[in-house]
Amino acid sequence: MTLTVWLMQIRHLLTLDSNLDTIYFIFKKVVTSTKSYHLFSFSLPNLFAMKQTFSDAHILMISKKVVLPQLQKTEDVYWYLLEAIVSQQLSVKAADTIWKRFLQLYPQAYPAPQLLLQTETELLRAAGLSQQKISYLRNVAIFATQNDISIAYIDSLSDDDILKYLTAIKGVGKWTVEMLLIFGLLREDVFPYDDLAIQQAMEYYYKIEYQNKKGLIVEMIKIANSWQPHRSLATRYLWAARNQNYFKEKK
Repeated sequence: MTLTVWLMQIRHLLTLDSNLDTIYFIFKKVVTSTKSYHLFSFSLPNLFAMKQTFSDAHILMISKKVVLPQLQKTEDVYWYLLEAIVSQQLSVKAADTIWKRFLQLYPQAYPAPQLLLQTETELLRAAGLSQQKISYLRNVAIFATQNDISIAYIDSLSDDDILKYLTAIKGVGKWTVEMLLIFGLLREDVFPYDDLAIQQAMEYYYKIEYQNKKGLIVEMIKIANSWQPHRSLATRYLWAARNQNYFKEKK
């Protein structure tokens, strides 16, 4: 039996209200026998968090089917924002290609703010960047030269303060910063209600009735309030359900 199958079996036991001590014993045996010692640092909290923090039947149902990947905290907010801008409205493959071309323009493949600002537009265009994205990248570079964008400073701010601070950069929107909060900074209680995939998932699972988009968001926020302080985790499960087409299985 593969490690993934073992983890799914353990997750299933959690949904059956099995004894947590028994499940933990099994988990340790799996980790030891497969020599997957790294799982102690992230899979165990992920497996047990669902049982301990959520009562939402839909989130629990999705969690039975999905093993979320481990996230790693970013150490460079400046880099994260540049990559987010380059990737906007592109397929993963296209974004990866342009990002690599962009990095090749710089020593050690690092577009330091001053170097980026000195790069000729023609070179950036040749890498595959649009004029608008070039402008946005330069805006981030200018901001980084005039403001503290270090991880130490960003970590000292609340979620709301980070949103206000970074959305002051033209080209960095609310959604981009919310993705940074969830996937880059590992903030635990972020709910990106403007995200189309989250709207579609919640409308589907919760059968939300609404008159307009504002009404939908109001109802979404009410539902998500029950997930606090773990809205980021619930959101990731909804994304997984949307991206893996679990909608088709729920009739």
